[in-house]
Amino acid sequence: MDPIKKLYESMTQAAIEETRNHRKPPTRFRPSEAGDCVRQIWFRLKGQRPAPRTAKSNMYGIKGDVDHDTTRQLLNHYTETGVGGVTYDEHGNSDETMAVKMEFEVEMKDEHGAVEGVVKILVSGRADGEIAPDTDKPDDLALCEIKGTGYWPYDWLMKSFDGGYKTLGGKKVPPGHDAALARIKDKHKSWYFQCQATMAITGYKKCYLIVVDRSSGTIGLHSEDTDERMGITFDFDPTVWEEILQKFAYIKYKLNADEMPPAEYASKSMECSWCPFYYACHGAAERRAKKLEPAVKYPGPQMETYHDGDAGRDKKS
Repeated sequence: MDPIKKLYESMTQAAIEETRNHRKPPTRFRPSEAGDCVRQIWFRLKGQRPAPRTAKSNMYGIKGDVDHDTTRQLLNHYTETGVGGVTYDEHGNSDETMAVKMEFEVEMKDEHGAVEGVVKILVSGRADGEIAPDTDKPDDLALCEIKGTGYWPYDWLMKSFDGGYKTLGGKKVPPGHDAALARIKDKHKSWYFQCQATMAITGYKKCYLIVVDRSSGTIGLHSEDTDERMGITFDFDPTVWEEILQKFAYIKYKLNADEMPPAEYASKSMECSWCPFYYACHGAAERRAKKLEPAVKYPGPQMETYHDGDAGRDKKS
């Protein structure tokens, strides 16, 4: 067998075994999911079995780990300040040491701001590291977050950096750092929310976001016109953090009530296209509309199907 074919077949089989061994996770929220659909998070914490990851998507995640390690090692090698919060063994393997777990008591509020009740939530995450956004001020440290992306998202981000950006609210932001940040807030909400949530639990008041172009290996913003290079720096925003807390508290409330929250995205949206619980969400609604049984059908022939109410457990047909 061709070794590349063998590689992808083996990774596919490993992903199937991973889903077969799936277990309900602890009820802890992750900064990385702060921008996700509330129903997706609800499914995960409820213990719903996710669809098996494809070898292609798994490879994308592995490449992301490589982006993180390469970026940190290059900064550590070529700059005086580098990236802290990461240790390396004799073989060069990295270990992120900035892991934090914090409990919060959240006053759930209705649409008018009135308190409806208090919900306890646990937020657990691990930072990519800490960095000085200005190498001339080594003691002025910020949270470091690294995000790898493909050619087109990076290209659009650079178009904003070079040419300015018009926000979804209609505000025109002139070319430069702030235009790139404005696009991040609009088009990469999950990145921005993750950074805000990680700052909240680690105590940092500033974040230095490094975007890596996986197609070229370019690290950070780079203007072809001026050859200017930089990361994206922004402050902790307590208003955004409160929005995240309210979202997590709402999901915890729905978990305790065993009530599925409404989906935040339409069935053909980009967000739904990579959701591991699509089959139990919009996919199930589509099957019910067609009067197909069972309504909740686990994707693929590699698992025994199970029916509504049997989330996370196989059931022989």
